[in-house]
Amino acid sequence: MKKRLHNKTAIFILFVFALFANELTAQLTFTANPTTVTEFTIDRGTFNTGTTTLTWSGTGVAKTVVTHSNTLTSGGGTPRSESLVSAKGAGGSQNFAWVRVGYTYTFYLYEGTRADFDDGLLGEPLETVVVVGDSGALGIEDTKINDIALDVFPNPVGDVLHIETASEIQALQIYSITGQKLKEITMDSSKNATIDVSHLEPTIYIVQITTLEGVFSKQFVKK
Repeated sequence: MKKRLHNKTAIFILFVFALFANELTAQLTFTANPTTVTEFTIDRGTFNTGTTTLTWSGTGVAKTVVTHSNTLTSGGGTPRSESLVSAKGAGGSQNFAWVRVGYTYTFYLYEGTRADFDDGLLGEPLETVVVVGDSGALGIEDTKINDIALDVFPNPVGDVLHIETASEIQALQIYSITGQKLKEITMDSSKNATIDVSHLEPTIYIVQITTLEGVFSKQFVKK
């Protein structure tokens, strides 16, 4: 009888411990501010980059590792493998200043150390948070000429960008998302153009055309 009581007591203790461990895990928090980055600078070469602040805290873990991977928001390209962002104690805060226009970033919070990351020994992430580099708030929108689309393709583009309109193009410019003019071409009043963009870094750009009917623009993604 005593042995059965001891067994029941042990099972009860394990059950309470499991509940307590789950409660500790549930107390972890992992946030990013902002989760949609809309302000960018060009102080990193030709990249347009913005910043988000990652913050995490909780109980039940001694050491934490934060990593990230990213991919084009448009769905093109190949997601990049996880890179180390931070390795700290149970909690911490880290500015991530590499958010690029047109990319989606997934950040992962793990229990572990820098050595665990280097050796590939991290388990499943405890929490994740997603951050997007979005140019929508900058007021750059697709335009149409006489209800006929200003076609820019392929989009995303690799090396050669094609442009077709319903009105003759007199001039064409390519700008960064922050308004820096990167390329200007004088046209021969054609209704289409073929532009070499192979030299551009992967991010979002704006193509602007001037016609007799006005100035029109459209954004495209360089992959």
